[in-house]
Amino acid sequence: MACPQAAYQGSVREHLYASSVALLVQVVGQTFQNLENVSPRTYIGSGKTLEVAGAVDELDADTVIFDDELTPGQLRNLERAWGDNIRLCDRTALILDIFSQRAATKEGQLQVCLIDTLCSFSFFHLNHTRVLFVHCFTLD
Repeated sequence: MACPQAAYQGSVREHLYASSVALLVQVVGQTFQNLENVSPRTYIGSGKTLEVAGAVDELDADTVIFDDELTPGQLRNLERAWGDNIRLCDRTALILDIFSQRAATKEGQLQVCLIDTLCSFSFFHLNHTRVLFVHCFTLD
């Protein structure tokens, strides 16, 4: 049986390149993890949480992007673990951030305002940041 990580890693370079071009970010690292189950506290396990914290320090990253959706509790717990100076972003926030930066028409800008109001989502614009991507896979 093929490892889902091996199949996924083939498209990671294109994904990272597209994200870095769209957001004007510098991708300084990435990490992968196979998960039996997602941790309800942090999505990733405690060991990976410590590993990412070390990589953030070593690579001088200021943003960590998860290639999946995180719950508000998981975001809060990771912020506590890594400190307030590290920005966290999940896949949904990444897509909304790209959309907010590309909204050129009045209708698009209005939609961004509506999303911001309804979701209590605060766009923090990832331009010119140093990003570490976290990719996780659940084993079925």
